[in-house]
Amino acid sequence: MFGLFEPMKNIICKAGPKSRKIAKKDDAIITKASVPRERPTVLEKGKGVYLWDKDNVKYLDFSSLIAVSSVGHGNPDIYKAIKEQAAKITHVAGNDFYHENMPILAEMIANSMPIKGKKRVFFSNSGTESVECAMKLARYYTKRTGYLAMNNCFHGRTFGSVSMTNSKMIIRAGFEPFLPVVAHTEFPYCYRCPFGETDSNSCGRKCLDYIERVTFKKEIAPKNIAALFVEPIQGEGGYIPAPDWYFKELKKICSKHGILFVADEVQSGMGRTGKMWAMEHYNTEPDIICSAKALGGGMPLGATVFKEKYDVWEAGSHSNTFGGNAVCTASSIAALNFIKKKNLVRNAEKVGKHILSRMKEIQEKSKTLGDVRGKGLMIGLEFVKDKKTKAPNPKFRLNLMNACLNDKLLLLGGGKSVIRIAPPLVITKEEADKGIDIIEKNLKELE
Repeated sequence: MFGLFEPMKNIICKAGPKSRKIAKKDDAIITKASVPRERPTVLEKGKGVYLWDKDNVKYLDFSSLIAVSSVGHGNPDIYKAIKEQAAKITHVAGNDFYHENMPILAEMIANSMPIKGKKRVFFSNSGTESVECAMKLARYYTKRTGYLAMNNCFHGRTFGSVSMTNSKMIIRAGFEPFLPVVAHTEFPYCYRCPFGETDSNSCGRKCLDYIERVTFKKEIAPKNIAALFVEPIQGEGGYIPAPDWYFKELKKICSKHGILFVADEVQSGMGRTGKMWAMEHYNTEPDIICSAKALGGGMPLGATVFKEKYDVWEAGSHSNTFGGNAVCTASSIAALNFIKKKNLVRNAEKVGKHILSRMKEIQEKSKTLGDVRGKGLMIGLEFVKDKKTKAPNPKFRLNLMNACLNDKLLLLGGGKSVIRIAPPLVITKEEADKGIDIIEKNLKELE
C-alpha cells in the first residue's frame, strides 16, 4: 500500500517464457508506428469472454480486443460460417463481380439502422475506410469541401480521417499538412466541460451555442461544410457520452445549414450500448452511419450506410478491392444472426447497468476514480490525482491495468487516464462481477 501522493511504483506485467520469446521476435521486426504494446501477453485462443495466452494462462476479457469480438471469442456460429464460405470461395472482388452475401448483409445492416426510407451501403475493410467513404460521398453530394468534427474525437488514421481525429497529438504529429478545410468544435465532455460548467445540460447548451457563435463565425463558414462527423459516444477519447437531448439539437443546426450529419458508430454500434446503434439512445436520425469493428464478427469489415438520395456519384467514383469480401460478409451475417438469436442487445443493456451501478459504488469510496460513465457495455472509468482538481492520472491508470492483467483481467485504455470497459456482449452478470472484483481489489491496493 502507498499513499496517493507518494512516488508510485511501476506495476510490471508478468508473462510466461513463450510469450516473452514471441514478443521479443515481434519487437525486432514489426514497425514501432503502431500503438505501444506495454503488456507482453501473446494471445493464442479464446472462448466466450475468456482468452488464453501462449503459455496457456486464462484471462477474462473486458476489452473485446478493441470492441471487435462482441459475439464472444471462438464463437461456433462464426467459425461455421467462415469455414463453409472459405470452402467455396474466399474472394470475389465484390465491386467488380456479384456475390450473394453482399446484398443479404447490406439489407440486414440497413434494416437495423435508425435511418428512415431507402438506403444504400458501401462495404470496406475497416472503420477508417468507412469514414473516408462518407467524407467523399458528402463532398460529392453537397459540392462543398469542408468538414466539421469534435475536439477529442477519433475517426481513423488514414489521411482524410486523421485530418479530423484529434484525440491525441501523437496520432497527428509529423503528418501535417492535413486536409485544408477541417474545423473542430467543442464536444460536451461534461466531466471536463470546456466551458467550466458542472451541470451536463448547461455544458451541452454551451457547446451548441459555441458552434453558431464562434465556430461558424471565426473558424469555418457553414456554407462550406459538407458534413459534420461525430461519435455518439466518443471512443478512443475515453468513452464519453453526450447529454441525451444533445444530438437532436445538433442535427437541427446541421439541417439549418445544409450540412450532412454523419454518425461514426464504428465502436459504439452492433449492440454495444444496449441499443443496436448508439444513435437510437438520442432519437436522432443521421444522414450517414459508419460501421466496422464488431460488424465483421471478428473479421475485417466496414460499411458506410446512407440515405438513397445521396447516392448520386457515378459508377467508378469510389471503389476498392476487398470490400464485401466473401468470408468477412459470411462472418458478419452470422454475427448479426447470433446477436438477434441470443438477444445480446438486451444483455448489453442489463449487464451494463449492473456494471455501472457497481462501479459507481466503488467510485464513492475511491480517492482516484473520478468519473464512471457510459451506456450498455461501453463504460469509461476516469482516474484522477485529486477529485477536486480532476488532474488526469495516466500513471495510476496504467498501473491499475497492469495489476489487473496480472490478476488475469484484460482491460483497455482510452483518453488521458481512462479505462474502457467493453467486454463481449455474451458476458453474464457473474462474469462481470468477477472482473469488477479484480478492479476493486487492485484499486484498493494501489490507493
